[in-house]
Amino acid sequence: MQARDTGALPLTELEVKRAIAVLAPAGWLRLHKAARALCRNAHFDAEDLLQEAFERALEGSRQCSRTLDIVLFLVGVMRSIASDWRKARRRRPEMSLVSPTGSLQEVAIKVRDERLGPDEWLASAQEANCLRQTIFALFADDGVAQRMLEGIMDGIAGEELRSLTQLNQTQFESKRRLIRRRIDKAFPQERKP
Repeated sequence: MQARDTGALPLTELEVKRAIAVLAPAGWLRLHKAARALCRNAHFDAEDLLQEAFERALEGSRQCSRTLDIVLFLVGVMRSIASDWRKARRRRPEMSLVSPTGSLQEVAIKVRDERLGPDEWLASAQEANCLRQTIFALFADDGVAQRMLEGIMDGIAGEELRSLTQLNQTQFESKRRLIRRRIDKAFPQERKP
């Protein structure tokens, strides 16, 4: 009889509940910071986003690999949900009834367009590029950290990110802590990239 590789199986609902229940305060803080960052300039609430991520993880529509940290998994789920919510909002812009004179007979429909104009889009892209360069400059002395950051910015996580760096698990976790500390120091408050 062959032993099954349990690393390939996702966490069960009970295991996800346990992992969330035993989260350290630092884990909760990271989740709340990530939720606030993902909701910045959006029309939804950070607590709603976090709650939705918990629901999807517990119902099994989003499954966590056994090799992935639960906090990183939940941040990824929130990132995906926030993206979906933004896309849905762009497809169905907000509409409201407006009466320029106050008369009910002269009601017009006002549609709020959420899309960025060319100037706003260019400014946003330039700001993102500047922020990326600033973050990379924090690690000018550390090529491995820069490779990790590149992977993170490209959406790579977990074991795939670790294999990209060619570090063992202990070295990888240590490097992630270094990255987080330098970014926290460079971007105090909630202005995290």
